[in-house]
Amino acid sequence: MAIKGYLVHNITQHSDKFLTQLNIWKDAFKENHIDLIVINNLIAFNTIKNDKDAKFVLFYDKDIALMYELLSLNIPLFNNVDAVRLCDDKAYTYAYLIKNKISTPKTIVLPLTFFKHVDSFFKEIKELINIENIKYPLIVKERRSSLGLGVYLIKSDQELLKVIKEKGDRELIVQEYIGYEVGTDYRVYLINHRPKIVVTRVNKKDYRSNVELGGKMSLIKNPDEELLKIAMKTSLALKMDFGAIDIVKDKDNKYYVLEANSNARTMNLDKLSKQSISKEVVKYIIENI
Repeated sequence: MAIKGYLVHNITQHSDKFLTQLNIWKDAFKENHIDLIVINNLIAFNTIKNDKDAKFVLFYDKDIALMYELLSLNIPLFNNVDAVRLCDDKAYTYAYLIKNKISTPKTIVLPLTFFKHVDSFFKEIKELINIENIKYPLIVKERRSSLGLGVYLIKSDQELLKVIKEKGDRELIVQEYIGYEVGTDYRVYLINHRPKIVVTRVNKKDYRSNVELGGKMSLIKNPDEELLKIAMKTSLALKMDFGAIDIVKDKDNKYYVLEANSNARTMNLDKLSKQSISKEVVKYIIENI
């Protein structure tokens, strides 16, 4: 009998690109005689709980509460709950990067507030920004966002206050803007902390390099050793089974980790590389169930 596993995705995800990625995962598992059942996060726990043949879960979502529920079933989760939790929240990512002495832009985590909106403390926030010597332009990010959304390039006090007023009901960070290579970053995809492919993403029309926003991806055949080292150190710090690390560099060629993605899509990487990153992820999962 074939091994059975589940891929859990968010109930809101139905885009053509997302469905293409799901089919890539299903095909890769099928080649290894594994039945992959795709299921949304609303019904995932009860379905998997009642399936005695379930051997693993590929958790292609960020529903941390559901992951903790699934832990009670003693079924291997990929990525593991620590990796998803640390990568999903940019403040957690930042804290672990600092803890592990990994270069990252100077960052201020805006406070959790009760009964008052966070913009009530704008004066104090500005004082912290000055203490950290973060200059305009700077970046404001929603702590839980992806695909380049929830990222704002801020050029003045007025713009900063406006974004905090409008978005401050979501948790935010303020971050130094490393703008030496505008619209450019370096993405390293790792499996078991080992770099498998390195690409650069360049967006000539936006400060954000994301492919979804118009960035163009190209393969780096001979990546810098320092780039690989900081990516591996980050993967270890964030406890990732696999995923992508996004990195930028400044005018002195120093690298800074921006963020990490435990649910990074592999379909574009498969097209660029001679090997299938998707199939290598599947191989890793099979070896660890």
